[in-house]
Amino acid sequence: MGRRDPRRSSRRNLGAVDLVDQAAAGLVHRPRRTALAGASIAVGVAVVVAVMQMAAGARAQLAVLLDRIETTVVEVTDAGVDGHVIPADDTRLRRVPGVTAAGWFARTGAPLSGPADAAEVSVIAVSPGVFDAVDAVVTRGRPLVEGDAGRAVAVVGAAAADRLGIRSLSAGVVVEIGGHEFTLVGRLGSVRLHPELLDAFLVPAGTATTVFPALEESLATVVLRTLPGTADAVASRAALALAPQAPGQLAVRVDPAPVRLRRAFEDQYRSTLLLLGAAVVAVGALGVGLVTSAAVDERRQEIAVRRSLGATRADIRDQFVLEAVLLGLVAAAAGVGFGMTAAVAAVVGRGWPWRLGAPWGLAAVAGVAVLLAGVAAWLPARSAARRAPGIRST
Repeated sequence: MGRRDPRRSSRRNLGAVDLVDQAAAGLVHRPRRTALAGASIAVGVAVVVAVMQMAAGARAQLAVLLDRIETTVVEVTDAGVDGHVIPADDTRLRRVPGVTAAGWFARTGAPLSGPADAAEVSVIAVSPGVFDAVDAVVTRGRPLVEGDAGRAVAVVGAAAADRLGIRSLSAGVVVEIGGHEFTLVGRLGSVRLHPELLDAFLVPAGTATTVFPALEESLATVVLRTLPGTADAVASRAALALAPQAPGQLAVRVDPAPVRLRRAFEDQYRSTLLLLGAAVVAVGALGVGLVTSAAVDERRQEIAVRRSLGATRADIRDQFVLEAVLLGLVAAAAGVGFGMTAAVAAVVGRGWPWRLGAPWGLAAVAGVAVLLAGVAAWLPARSAARRAPGIRST
């Protein structure tokens, strides 16, 4: 029975240190091919890392925007039965747990004296809390306050002021509403919610209930701004808290929940990121496999010489796989660095809050890239290991 050729053995003759040295030398001595293969991995990792970090920044920015939406999510209106039942005092509105600001408004139906355009301007009774509730900004003068109840004062919206040619409040501008004179004390510049208030004169609710009897038959609207995530709880209690004797006369409306929108965004972002990452890293690994296969063909003579000098199949195979792994490590590290730099520049440049994406995600991307590089090099490495020993003259 013949003795088995040790060069065909699956065991390595080279030690771990020598194997690493051989693999590193194989990469260093072929800089152009090494750079080409490394670039394919680095670009793939950089794209995935950049997308991850930019998505984290977009998610943080979306959270900021959704939190702004969530601060005003509940509205309560009269259902049109027996006039309005909204309390004139904002105190009861603010007692609802989770409410941070509350106010109400209703159209008075009172006519505004003046030019023809005055007929198109509304007169709206408001409670003092409505300015905070609708996120209104008074650019001149002041808003209506608790002490204005019973006083003949008003705030004019920017659109109404432009329509009627009211440019200044310094001279104590007086307007006639429903046969009563009101002094303008402020100009409403912007309103995030209910922009119709900009094309109206706003009068104190305490005054309107006295001088405009028709207000009792008007339908009022309550705006409740809540803490993030408490909109549903506030909505379930709002009608009973506002009208304990007749909660059925109130209609409660909750804006589409931003929380569900946020979760849907996060689910889409994760799935899209996984698909993109898998595709890009797979392309990089395929590039490593092709480059390794080309390297095997290029180094036939070297492989034959090493096999003749005693290198086993395992030595040859492991060297090519280790070359791919070392290349993957260096390229993945470079890709993480490039991707982080690009993400920081993009996120900060857009003015978004910077949030570091999951650190384990960065390690996972780099690890998968290295693993795929090694797997992609496995078949070409096996092919190299099976080459017969010998030296051919050229």
